[in-house]
Amino acid sequence: MVGTWGIAGYRSKASYLSFFPVNLRAIWTVLKGEKIKFPVTPKDRQEGNFFHLIWPQFAVIVLTVCGVLYASIQYFILHNQDYSLGGILVNIFWGLNNIFALSGIVLAAFWQPEATDLAEEEQATAAYKNNEVIA
Repeated sequence: MVGTWGIAGYRSKASYLSFFPVNLRAIWTVLKGEKIKFPVTPKDRQEGNFFHLIWPQFAVIVLTVCGVLYASIQYFILHNQDYSLGGILVNIFWGLNNIFALSGIVLAAFWQPEATDLAEEEQATAAYKNNEVIA
């Protein structure tokens, strides 16, 4: 930890958590002995709803919220003594931490550029195709 003092590590942790379905798919591909394929990434802006790409992350967020609500109701409302306050608070903290980490990729799937950004991008693309320089 001394070697990384002052270096932010949350972004890398969030990326690791957010891409867990990709990591699991990669491990499964290797275990099956299949050849690893690298599809070409489209270079044009993709538009639309990309929920189909992030449903595992969304499912983890929903299940985390449900688990926190269930345990909280059991402890605070129903006074179930099988749960401890410390355990509830730790799970709420880690659940929120994971939700915040996963929310970046979920929000990115639904992000749409502003209309002015689209107009500028179209202008830049047209200029690029015409070999013009934009200052």
